[in-house]
Amino acid sequence: MRWLWLKKTNSIRPWADLPIQVPSKARSFFSTVLTTVIGNGANILFWVDKWINGRRVSDFAPRLFSIVPKRITNRRTVQEALLNRRWIGDIKGALTVGALID
Repeated sequence: MRWLWLKKTNSIRPWADLPIQVPSKARSFFSTVLTTVIGNGANILFWVDKWINGRRVSDFAPRLFSIVPKRITNRRTVQEALLNRRWIGDIKGALTVGALID
């Protein structure tokens, strides 16, 4: 849990991008109890953090979320995604009817 907190609050540190394995239960607990305040959006992940009325994109658009590559979902910040609507370019999979509805 501490690693997740440090990565979230100190993302500019050199070690923040290291691929340290965190147990899925710890990651789930962390994302459940974390409250996000957007600010400038530089530290909030667009696809995986709860930043839209306390919900993640996957909570209300699961089929759309499923066609965005994981390497993008774990890196794209709100600030980057909203700049020139870059989040649309993150969608790489087949746009099914369900994904379009989402």
